[in-house]
Amino acid sequence: MLYKGHVDYIVRMAIGLGCDVFNVLRAASVNPVKHYKIPVGGLKEGDLADFIVVDSLKEVNVLQTYIEGNLVYDNKNVLIPPMTPAIVNNFKITDPISPDDLAIFADSKEINVIEVFDK
Repeated sequence: MLYKGHVDYIVRMAIGLGCDVFNVLRAASVNPVKHYKIPVGGLKEGDLADFIVVDSLKEVNVLQTYIEGNLVYDNKNVLIPPMTPAIVNNFKITDPISPDDLAIFADSKEINVIEVFDK
């Protein structure tokens, strides 16, 4: 994922599987902005221009990226200095967690779970 780009990869995979391109792009751009209440990406009158230019709506390879109307990425060249992002998801656990805290009670022998690998 590091070399393919996480969101880029998922967008291309979803479009390749036949998902509606505009639903995929909305899920990758508008929904996270709304969820995290980030004051960017609306492209409404008076908003600063944050957007990407892609080669096509099938391949979705990013050619250029603009932030606040400024070109910050151009054909594999990053035009701004690196920075450390703020932590968005921060889980503060104040009390120790025991296995009983993580117990799942089910009415059947099978349950749906999400498995996470930390590499």
